[in-house]
Formats: sequence, C-alpha cells, structure tokens
Amino acid sequence: MLLVLIDGTWSQAQNLMRNSPGLAAACTPVMFGGEQHAIIGELRREPQQHCMSTLEACARALRIVEPTAEAEAAACYMECALQAMVDGQLRHRTESR
Repeated sequence: MLLVLIDGTWSQAQNLMRNSPGLAAACTPVMFGGEQHAIIGELRREPQQHCMSTLEACARALRIVEPTAEAEAAACYMECALQAMVDGQLRHRTESR
C-alpha cells in the first residue's frame, strides 16, 4: 500500500490535484469517519468539519495502516509535537496582547 499525503494550504492541495490528472487518477481519496477534533483547529479554522492538518492525517492513517505498538507510539509522538506547537503559539498570542 502506498499512502500519498498532499501537504500545503487547502487551496494549494486542491490546485495540485486539479492540475495533476495523473496523480488524481492514481489515487483513491479517503476520509476518516467518526467524530474528530483537529488539534490545529485551535489556531486556524479548517474549511470543513472533517478536515485536519497533514500531520494529524498522517498520524491517524499510520494507526490504521500499521496497527502496531511502534506505529501507535510514532502517531502519539507526532500528535504531541503538534499539540506542543499549538500550545506555544496560543501562549505567544496571549502574551502578545
């Protein structure tokens, strides 16, 4: 299985897929089910409720594609690092006011 993650702003990702018909044809879009809270959502608004950052999608996909303790640890590490970045930026926002 090959997992392709498109990283960029939402408009950049949409343009890339629109302007890369070969890539679009070779890929099967997937969407995660169930309730989810985007970690990055504390800093920016996602265009739709099911949207999340590339890093969050990578962590969730890793858990599904590779259901091992090592993959779970890696996914947790990615999410914790992202949460630390979000917390730092929110703290900076508060201190700047």
